[in-house]
Amino acid sequence: MALISSTQVHYARSSPLRVFLLSCLVGCMTDGDAAVLELRTDLVGGQEFVGIRVEARSEAMEVHRVEVTVRGPLDTDYRVVVPLEPGAAEVSASFIAPDGSTLMARDVVAAVHGATELAMFFTRDCLGVVCEEEGSTCVRGTCRACDPESTEGCEGFCVADEECESPLECHAASCREGHCFYTPDDALCLDADTVCAPGVGCVMEAPDAT
Repeated sequence: MALISSTQVHYARSSPLRVFLLSCLVGCMTDGDAAVLELRTDLVGGQEFVGIRVEARSEAMEVHRVEVTVRGPLDTDYRVVVPLEPGAAEVSASFIAPDGSTLMARDVVAAVHGATELAMFFTRDCLGVVCEEEGSTCVRGTCRACDPESTEGCEGFCVADEECESPLECHAASCREGHCFYTPDDALCLDADTVCAPGVGCVMEAPDAT
């Protein structure tokens, strides 16, 4: 389990706000009322995105903001725990590109009671797709009127790896909780002198500066 460094916390009231950002697949429990964000992605941390920004607005209109720096690839799951008052909450999470722009953003509204887990998917097939219609979310590159946390009653979600067709030879395709993941894998490049560049494909490996 790796702890991401350079966490900045901003909060509306003077009372202490504890915010933990961990890269993990299991564990990471919290006590009390909190929005527990499970950010799942096939994008490569430190390359395709270098930061994560989270904003949570409670029913009492108290706003909590978290900004972190992602210095390198860790796991494909990032967990953010934001203590909040019980009740309805609006939560948004964004991945920040190297140039400082927003690479991808997700929003969810949830009722927070205890440690409330909220799954958000940031997949490369939804890069550049903006869903403006209320209640819609990007699924496999297309905006659909779906609950972003559930695959039930919504068309477009995958059920098997075979349904996910990778657009690039070195991106391994898999179906995960209804979403297609395309994960760069150097081993899929046929030429020994090439590496898999995220979102690009097999490219010549940069010479060692030493």
